Amino acid sequence: MRQGLQRYARISALLMAIGALALVAIAVILTQHLSLQPCHLCVFQRVLFLGISLALLFAWGGWNGRWIPKVSLIKSAVISIGGLATAGYQVWLQWYPQSSFGCGVGQQGIIERFVNWLAQFSPLLFKAGGLCEEDDLVIFGLSIAVWSFLAFAGLLIGSLTLLMARRKKY
Repeated sequence: MRQGLQRYARISALLMAIGALALVAIAVILTQHLSLQPCHLCVFQRVLFLGISLALLFAWGGWNGRWIPKVSLIKSAVISIGGLATAGYQVWLQWYPQSSFGCGVGQQGIIERFVNWLAQFSPLLFKAGGLCEEDDLVIFGLSIAVWSFLAFAGLLIGSLTLLMARRKKY
């Protein structure tokens, strides 16, 4: 088992990177096709998926090195934890909208300002206009925020697993 993991670890990093990138592409396609308005937290999660994808691509590209893959996998894991926190907060907002302040309402925080800044460069990818409490799209009984939480959890587990596989190598 351990030997099989080490054998396929590099390709796993590439597949995870492509998967994270595909999640962003799917989000953009669904947003356009279904005329959805993503919220600031949704768009910020896209940014985090892009960061994870980039870190995993660096891990894949520098797999034979000693430090680049290790640092890249740690970055992927840390960004995944940030994604879990962001998606988890959005799920909480959706489940208990009456007990919280919604995103994009009132004074804008750092995430809202960051997303608005990114939207200046690529509105298709980063423009936010919806409310975080709304779960406009539900797939198999779960909101997109819950699916995003599960994806971040999978990427975190995958990144840590690859990091352990690398540790066994050296």
